[in-house]
This record gives sequence, structure tokens and C-alpha cells, in this order.
Amino acid sequence: MFITADIGGTKMRIAGSDDRLSFEAPTILETPQSYDEGVKLFLDTVQSIAGDRMISGIAVGLPAVLSHDKRMIVKSEHLADWGDREFAADI
Repeated sequence: MFITADIGGTKMRIAGSDDRLSFEAPTILETPQSYDEGVKLFLDTVQSIAGDRMISGIAVGLPAVLSHDKRMIVKSEHLADWGDREFAADI
């Protein structure tokens, strides 16, 4: 199971794929302005999509400036509370 997500300033779209060629219909949610609430919602949704399937990889797009190694959100104009966060470690 592979997960792809687009976390935007107003909506989150999260979808799963078993073959990396096609994706299931995305789950579309309001993006919380709170980072902690957003990460919890993201993780709960990913678990719901994956069910009992093992997750092999996750790709996420964010409206943010990322650190050089792409693991940390340095700053987000659209999600102010999401800046200066260790996103990769948190998910």
C-alpha cells in the first residue's frame, strides 16, 4: 500500500494505491489550521485508508518551504501553525 497526499491551505486529499499505477478515490477533508490536529487527522485517515494493508511509502505535497532534506516544514504562508515542525518524523 502506497499513500499519496496533497495537504493544502484549506483541503487535504489523501489516497491509497496497491500498485502505484492507479489510486483509490481520495478522501477529501478540511485542513486544520492547528498542526497537531492536522497531523492527527492525517494519520487517522491514512490508517483508515490502509486498513490491514502494510504501508510501504508515503508521498506528501505541502504548501510550505521545506528544509534541504525535505523532512522539516520551515515555513507555511497558508498554515502558520505548521511552520518549524518535524513533519517527516511526526508522520
